[in-house]
Amino acid sequence: MYTKFEKHIESNALFSKNDKLIAAVSGGRDSMLMLHLLKEAGYNISVAHCNFQLRGNDSIADEDFVKGYCQRFNIPFFAIKFDTKEYTVKHKFSTQEAARKLRYDWFEQLSIEHGFQYILTAHHKDDNLETILHNLIKGSKLRGYAGIGNKKNKIVRPLMCYTRKDIDRMTDLLSIGWREDLSNNSNNYSRNFLRNEVIPLLKKLNPNIVETVYDNSRATLQYIAFFEANLKKMEKKCIHKKGEFAYINIDKLLKNNISEALLWEILKKYGFNYATTKNIFLSLHKQPGKIWETQSHQILKDRDCLILRKKMERKLPRYNITEEQIGSFRQKVGDIELQIQHASSGASLGGETLTIGKSNLSYPLTLRHWEASDKIMLKGVGGAKKVSDMLTDLKMTLFDKEQVFVIQNSDGELVSVDFLRISERFKAQENNENNLIISVVK
Repeated sequence: MYTKFEKHIESNALFSKNDKLIAAVSGGRDSMLMLHLLKEAGYNISVAHCNFQLRGNDSIADEDFVKGYCQRFNIPFFAIKFDTKEYTVKHKFSTQEAARKLRYDWFEQLSIEHGFQYILTAHHKDDNLETILHNLIKGSKLRGYAGIGNKKNKIVRPLMCYTRKDIDRMTDLLSIGWREDLSNNSNNYSRNFLRNEVIPLLKKLNPNIVETVYDNSRATLQYIAFFEANLKKMEKKCIHKKGEFAYINIDKLLKNNISEALLWEILKKYGFNYATTKNIFLSLHKQPGKIWETQSHQILKDRDCLILRKKMERKLPRYNITEEQIGSFRQKVGDIELQIQHASSGASLGGETLTIGKSNLSYPLTLRHWEASDKIMLKGVGGAKKVSDMLTDLKMTLFDKEQVFVIQNSDGELVSVDFLRISERFKAQENNENNLIISVVK
């Protein structure tokens, strides 16, 4: 039985006898078998035990039991007590979610502080089946159906070659002591209900279901590995980045046979859930203009692409500029810096510049974000043109429109729209004495 254990570790390159390991040991049958096998095989192990303080004296007895075993065999022992109930209330987690978060955060902390290369847990094939069923019920996608891998980063599961039956038989045969967690008999937790009620019924249909699902999950892991190896190539073909924006070309995205799955893989990194991603995918052939948001990002459906960016407030504040401020006005607005100078000053201004005539200006000028009711007098249009129509004609996206500012005369007439158009009344004069220069540096 030791041979199978070591062969599983070696054939899957889980760890070596030179590695510094820490084993998560609750005191239950599974983790005590893992600890015994590791000890007998001569691996360099320490033990981490979590007391979640959920079972009164039983929790204390579990900790004492594991500590006593480690003292008997001179194994370094680490223990911690968690106020799990308080944590669940504070963070709005279920008890199981809270316990998982607490223990893995602590394991990671131990590994950093003491230089452990790997964190070992006692998951086995039956746990794999429970996990897949649990993920299926929750609505997980492909990765959820792959179950529990042998190794993920620092987390290693050296008992994944065994079923629960194997573990029961081995602990009895080796006379390994262990502690019973009576809460495992309660169906209040979803995993316990699956273990105690659902899986026994499934075994009536397929007595070998644990092994069947395990084999399928290993194959699924290989499919995922293949997919992930090609994912970056597929992403690169349909995405290009410019500044703070990522543009997802809709035609190129849809040329993939797995276009919806590809979009999900791209967007989930930015907090978009599957339901939202599905709605975005269904909108690809619809009218542009819709925006979806997560806490951190926004995505806009434009004409031929999806535009992704970090979520931010883009609306410009309103600034009044007096005549006395001309020459000294310098204001940072978002990611731009705006300056206004007399053209005759000869000042060297960087960035984009806009020259406007002074003859019809009246102060204070107002610098602000454009509004839906704004109009500007333009040559050749027979009067005023709505700014919103002008921006649409220029095929600006909603994200681009957020950054457009206007300069307004004190009489309410628009002087200019960004660096796009100047009103006929305020066009530049031949003599620089009669002009202002506005500069924007990004």
